[in-house]
Amino acid sequence: MLPMESNPEASLGTKTLNSNEFSGVFMLKLLHGGSIDLSMTSPLYLGGRIDFFDEEDADEIGFIALKENVKELGYNNIEELVFFSFSDLGLVKLVFEKQVWSLTKSLGPDRVLEIWVV
Repeated sequence: MLPMESNPEASLGTKTLNSNEFSGVFMLKLLHGGSIDLSMTSPLYLGGRIDFFDEEDADEIGFIALKENVKELGYNNIEELVFFSFSDLGLVKLVFEKQVWSLTKSLGPDRVLEIWVV
């Protein structure tokens, strides 16, 4: 990136985002082995376990990384599992790689990404 004084966009008052704007380390919180209850106002994850993966790299997260983490927990039929994110936006089924990538852009100050696996 050009120094600020020689960056043409700087004189226009716009901010240029680089690839490091959203990079960093976060904690992955995986809820797995349970089920999702949609009968309440807010979805609930029932039963199962919660495992944490410290020091995940936001630049390397994606479906492959999520599946590798789940394999570490002893699951073999990874392709049969469904991944969801639960946040202020509600419960979202993760279908596209781009969805997983974008999750790290909206992490709170605690830097914890919560994923539900069923």
